[in-house]
Amino acid sequence: MDGVLPAGVADQPGGRRADLDVGLEQQTALAASEATLRLPAVSADSVREGRTPLSRLDGVRFLGHTDGVASYRLPSGRYRLTSTLR
Repeated sequence: MDGVLPAGVADQPGGRRADLDVGLEQQTALAASEATLRLPAVSADSVREGRTPLSRLDGVRFLGHTDGVASYRLPSGRYRLTSTLR
């Protein structure tokens, strides 16, 4: 499934930040539901779930950071993400 998720963008001290809620529910027909997430970010470590860099969460694979876009492979679950844009 492909799609675009809405994100709130706000100017914060030290830069611009995007807030994003992601919900990937595991389908009973699929043993391991996953999704690829690509979002703007100044660096891989600037994408966080709470205070933890997204790439440090169990099951999350960091795919790379190119041209200001960070890519991850996410297992099913719910995520409340922030990303520093600049």
